[in-house]
Amino acid sequence: MIYLTGFEAFAHFEENPTKKLVTAVDRKGVQASVLPVEYERAFATMKQTKPGLSKTIIHFGVSDRAPRWQLEYYAHNLRHCPTEGRVAERIREEGPEVIKTSAPVVDWLNRLNEKDPGSTELSTSAGTYVCNDLYYLSLLQYSSESEILFIHVPDFGTDENHNFERQSRRLAHLLQIISDK
Repeated sequence: MIYLTGFEAFAHFEENPTKKLVTAVDRKGVQASVLPVEYERAFATMKQTKPGLSKTIIHFGVSDRAPRWQLEYYAHNLRHCPTEGRVAERIREEGPEVIKTSAPVVDWLNRLNEKDPGSTELSTSAGTYVCNDLYYLSLLQYSSESEILFIHVPDFGTDENHNFERQSRRLAHLLQIISDK
């Protein structure tokens, strides 16, 4: 079972592109959920909706700074959102500073770029907002039983590199890569 998550609307995204991306998947063995953009509720909602034995968990989040898909290599034990009045704090006081993805990210990166050159890059920081928070907590709790990855995607644009159709094809290719293992 492959479990995908996207997020609800937030900030200037009246409809979060990741919601549209993950809910459009209609493939046997894939389940998707849309999570709230709130620190504590995102992970709690994921735990309630995640299928029991998910071999792979892929979280999607949108980023204005993502020029292409960004496969996040690490999650950091840090949450910080000054626009919400939050001071920097650790996600888990006793947790490790950094957790590396449990997915074969370099292989997936190379295979995605073979099919769609320049479409995907590696990133070493998922930020300090809800995306990183969800990723860190997921890796902390589920990495011994599941391959977990967070992917930041660009907003859907009208150009061919960022539109919904191209990103949907990229996701279909990633799901095929995972299923072929």
